Amino acid sequence: MSRFLTPPSDHGFVLLEALLAMSLIAGLGVTAFDAYQGLVLRHGKAQEQRRQLRQEFDQHETQILKKGLSVNLLECLVGMVLCLMLIGPLLKVGGEMLVKQVQLEQSQLATAEAERALELIGRAIRMAGYVNGKSSNLKRPKNSTQESLEIQKGVGLNRSDTLFIKHEISDGIDFDCIGNVLKPERTKNGLAHQGFLLERQANPPKGSRVKGGSLMCQSLDRHGRLQNTTLMNGVSHLSIGEILPGGSGQKLFKVTVHMELGKSTAEFSRIYASRNLP
Repeated sequence: MSRFLTPPSDHGFVLLEALLAMSLIAGLGVTAFDAYQGLVLRHGKAQEQRRQLRQEFDQHETQILKKGLSVNLLECLVGMVLCLMLIGPLLKVGGEMLVKQVQLEQSQLATAEAERALELIGRAIRMAGYVNGKSSNLKRPKNSTQESLEIQKGVGLNRSDTLFIKHEISDGIDFDCIGNVLKPERTKNGLAHQGFLLERQANPPKGSRVKGGSLMCQSLDRHGRLQNTTLMNGVSHLSIGEILPGGSGQKLFKVTVHMELGKSTAEFSRIYASRNLP
């Protein structure tokens, strides 16, 4: 009976505490291991997600670059086509305008040259047969009309006509066809001489295509000798004809100059009346 009333030993209580502590420690270890394992798994998953994101980013950048290159090439092709469509007609029109401008300049230059030549020929026709009232030689020969104005048909270049004029000099200031002041030393037998004829161009530029001939002015130098001076180049034909020939007194003459204008020719004509023919 006394044996059942004896208090329990302390050894059983210590064993229970040890078991409880060990279970707690094991539970904590398992929990910590589970937490570590979950952390490792989450870290690995995060790394994998980051790797996939990097791959996707690289693919995206590559696609953008390829797409950009293809778009730029397409844009370049479209731009070139548009430029050809827009600039082509402009270049064509610009070239045509340049050709027209050159032709217009040539036409204006030829017009100015032809007008100058016609004016010189017309002035000589008006002076033909002039007699100074103070001249001591008042007698004219029978063929004075022919001597004052002579037209030779078809003797020049390209069967052009030739004109020769003779007249006395006045008390004022007179000029010959090249602009020299007419003085007694520039006369022969008291008569000044002016001539217009068409000849081949002398000493053309090397490598250039000669078009037309040279309109020459024939006059007297200071020693009374004939000299030929070029008035203008590019003249293809010179025609001088009397209008309604056969009449007496003053006469009308039609002077025609044909000028070379590149691939075409231009015709310039004027009519002049004599003033001093006998």
